[in-house]
Amino acid sequence: MKRFARWFIGLTVFVTLFVGQSVLADTPMYRVYNPNSGEHFYTASTYERDSLGRIGWHKEGVGWLAPSSGQAVHRLYNPNSGDHHYTLSGGEKNHLVKLGWRYEGIAWQSGGTVPVYRLYNPNARTGTHHYTLSAGERDSLVKIGWRYEGISWYAIGNGAEYADANSYSPVKNSNSGSNSSGGSTVGVNPDGMVFVARNGEADAYWYRIENMPYNTNFNRVIKMSEADALASGKHHSKTE
Repeated sequence: MKRFARWFIGLTVFVTLFVGQSVLADTPMYRVYNPNSGEHFYTASTYERDSLGRIGWHKEGVGWLAPSSGQAVHRLYNPNSGDHHYTLSGGEKNHLVKLGWRYEGIAWQSGGTVPVYRLYNPNARTGTHHYTLSAGERDSLVKIGWRYEGISWYAIGNGAEYADANSYSPVKNSNSGSNSSGGSTVGVNPDGMVFVARNGEADAYWYRIENMPYNTNFNRVIKMSEADALASGKHHSKTE
């Protein structure tokens, strides 16, 4: 009986650890940015991330952590615009396929308690959707004309512990223009306005608020003209 009790306790501990590990196991979802089209692309593949980095995409680190099991998130590709779309909805997936999008399979899993918000830019042709864990970023984008479309899926964390993956490693692109401060002109707001963190006290400014680091306090981001930013000694962010 004692031997059975020890075996049962050991098996219980093993199963508990195994199940806990399978539920809590995390998959870093890498985020890369195309400075020419404005699209953010998300992938669990380091090979795909690095391949895009070699042809000019900017590696922006880990967007969130996905669970190893859960509800499937589908990935689709628009061959006409070059845009990618991600959705939990089988109905939306099938509808887009009927419109000519290519279904590329299951991209990752949804699960956990951290909501990932989905927003839509009605003025963009590519990079029309943006996904973020930040409620502040969500609200800031809504204020400048993006449409909030609800929670896209759930994550189990933000991936901040993946410090090596969060390091920015830009690849120079000969097609990019430059402004008076030496930064890329891709993504410049047509109204000549830029975004500055820390209530305007930050040294760098950004052309697109969705390109700012995920850990930015978006409640303290303000908008000012690029001329005023340059006059006050600020410079365009080197990571945009």
